[in-house]
Amino acid sequence: MADAWRAEVVGMWPQLAYDEVLAERLLDAQLACVWLSTHLFLPEDHARIASVRAHELSVARLPALSSRWSLLADFATDTGHDDVAGHARAVLERLDQRVAD
Repeated sequence: MADAWRAEVVGMWPQLAYDEVLAERLLDAQLACVWLSTHLFLPEDHARIASVRAHELSVARLPALSSRWSLLADFATDTGHDDVAGHARAVLERLDQRVAD
């Protein structure tokens, strides 16, 4: 999917033709998405949780967060961002403890 998107936008943003630049931008986007999801899903604010889950495609919040942090950790590892990967795995470990509780 990312390759198809890149093929469409590289004319406008030619720097995205470079794998390293694309990987950095994808990591930034993934970090923003994961932190926003965490902000929306993690607090025990039932009104906020209800608004996020107001559609039929929603999934349980803690497994969804665990999946997103796991994907971030894997992508960060694959692109050589060991500090981000380590942080993501630490957050994932804590989330997994909450799921188990």
